[in-house]
Amino acid sequence: MSEDVNPGPNPGTTSDQAGPATAVEPGMAVADEPVVPTPYSWHSRVWTGLHSRWARLLGIAAVGLGTFAAVGHFVGGLIGWWHAYEITFGSPHSPSSSESAKSKPAGKTPAVSMVVLPFANEGEPTDAWFTDALTGDLTTELGRITGSLVVARETANTYKGKVTDPRQVAREMGVRYVVSGTARRAGERVRLGLSIVDGETGNQRWAQNFDVDRTELSRSFDDIAQQIARALWMEIYRSAGERASKLKPHEVEADDLAMQAWGFWFRGITPENVAAALELSEQAVAKNPSSIRGWGGVSVMSGVGLTLGFTTDRAAARRRLQEASTRLQELDANDFFAINSKAQIANVDRDFQTMLLVADSLVERFPSEPSGYNSRASALLALGRFEDSIVAAERALRISKLDPRAGFWHFFIAANHFMLERYTDAADNARRAIVASPRLPLGEAVLAASLVRGGQKEEGRTVLQNHLSRNPEVDQAKLRSLMRSTEPRFVAGRGRMIESLREIGLP
Repeated sequence: MSEDVNPGPNPGTTSDQAGPATAVEPGMAVADEPVVPTPYSWHSRVWTGLHSRWARLLGIAAVGLGTFAAVGHFVGGLIGWWHAYEITFGSPHSPSSSESAKSKPAGKTPAVSMVVLPFANEGEPTDAWFTDALTGDLTTELGRITGSLVVARETANTYKGKVTDPRQVAREMGVRYVVSGTARRAGERVRLGLSIVDGETGNQRWAQNFDVDRTELSRSFDDIAQQIARALWMEIYRSAGERASKLKPHEVEADDLAMQAWGFWFRGITPENVAAALELSEQAVAKNPSSIRGWGGVSVMSGVGLTLGFTTDRAAARRRLQEASTRLQELDANDFFAINSKAQIANVDRDFQTMLLVADSLVERFPSEPSGYNSRASALLALGRFEDSIVAAERALRISKLDPRAGFWHFFIAANHFMLERYTDAADNARRAIVASPRLPLGEAVLAASLVRGGQKEEGRTVLQNHLSRNPEVDQAKLRSLMRSTEPRFVAGRGRMIESLREIGLP
């Protein structure tokens, strides 16, 4: 989610850049030039006029000083040119995912800006490697957030071992949030305590403990870093969205509108929240057509509305999804939202093989963002690869247990178990899906059908009738439209589900 700064073209690839001089590459052949006699001029008359040795020395010194001044002026120009280059494009040696906020120009603090302070090791000295490594990995993972400004680890290390006021750190670093943590060993467990402090107010926005088996530290390290990064990511977005919602009308900028949109998303996936998020995202891109965070909201909300049947004008929503995807590709084809929009389109178009390929790309590039696993689980279910789909959904849950899409992932697991005729497991996960996301359209349908197949017909009937009382538009055609695939094993499982529901009153 983006600060929406277009970095411009790669200066190293342009052919028309200004340069100090034309250089000859090593190994390049240079043609011999013919020797041309120097014509007689006033220079030779002046030189021949310097008869004495002293006069000749004075002449040589004057020529040398002049040459030195010219070279100095030329080198000074080069330094000034390079300084301007660094200001415009950034130092080529700085990490792309994080930057020191000290070099950030004065102005509005980005909505998603933070520093991860070196974690304090409160346990055995031998555990210090873990806290140091976790600090670095978290900095890297958080830097993957679109448009985030994350202070480089080397800069943050200047605070190692110091007791600091988070507000002072935020001011010095030019960031909004300060992330800090501790680690201590308790028996064979290592407890990590993390917190996020709002650098403007000094208030703690979030705190959570993570318990890790010490014997699993090295093997589960990546998993731990991704889970923590995702938890921090969600809390920072919630906080930024809440802050933006309190701004006065004249203070609202495009990025604040986009953050408010994502604030609605994190409240839970309902038709009302998706509609509100879409409206705010549209306002964001109207205010700033280069807002990647805004276009990302348009893409996700349009895609979710189409997939879950929340939208009434499907043709218009499909066009808007395509427009958002096209704009995102133009702004930054490698951005998370640009890639994710392709998965959204493939899902809506029922091109599940393409969706799976895009999902694999998301998983590779953004391992701590569960959207890739979400798309994998959805595509694999539709392709009849039920066991693989369960693995992907479970992975998404491990990364982000409190994600608003947790209901999706429990539903995918439930649907896969139903397809595999594991009706008890299907019912258990369907119940979890309903608890996580009560407004998702298929959770109760899968639960009711699983209960019927498991011999609990009357309980299934009660579940279905309660669902129909709140959603009278649900019928067999509606379920088929939501469970979209032509893969034979999927079609057979969907048929069993609808047949079970017809037995207990599905119209």
